[in-house]
Amino acid sequence: MKTTWRREEGAILVVAVFVTLALVVVGSLATMLTNIELDISKNDRFGKEAFFVADAGCPIATKVIKDMILNEGINPSDYGDIIPDSNLLLNEVRNYYYDQDNPSSDNDRDTDTPDNNPDIDTTVMNRDLKVDVDWRLRKAGAGGSLLFAMGYEGVGADRSHGGVKIYYDVKTKGKSSPNSTAEIGAVYLYQ
Repeated sequence: MKTTWRREEGAILVVAVFVTLALVVVGSLATMLTNIELDISKNDRFGKEAFFVADAGCPIATKVIKDMILNEGINPSDYGDIIPDSNLLLNEVRNYYYDQDNPSSDNDRDTDTPDNNPDIDTTVMNRDLKVDVDWRLRKAGAGGSLLFAMGYEGVGADRSHGGVKIYYDVKTKGKSSPNSTAEIGAVYLYQ
């Protein structure tokens, strides 16, 4: 004799519990993956912001360099919230007082960086920007000679002799969040 069970009223409850458990697991995984994707996109945004802030430092540095070359210095009030290290920066831009044998000379090109004694310290769109400018070399233009103070043409601008080219290293560091920074290095040519 065979016994058959006919009472199946509780089976639907067991199936419903398993389906609910499966949906909770799938929902939890979806929430976790969404949070991970949000963190990735937030980090990507902060990285791009830091890059663009650092990139903004190059045109700021070129304006300061041009003004220092042409005007023998700058008036800090002309630059708003840009804070240049005007004394040592002028020495670096004009390459005054730099003695390679004496590291403690008035030019701090061997010791300063965007993190340590930056030449320009400012904010761009409420993000920190630090810039270091270093004189690199002076070179006569094609067919030219090193002639300075030529008169009405300006310093090193003797057009008939090819002029003088001055190269500067520009290092910028932008920061958009405590953990997101970007650094850009460039060479600026002043003719």
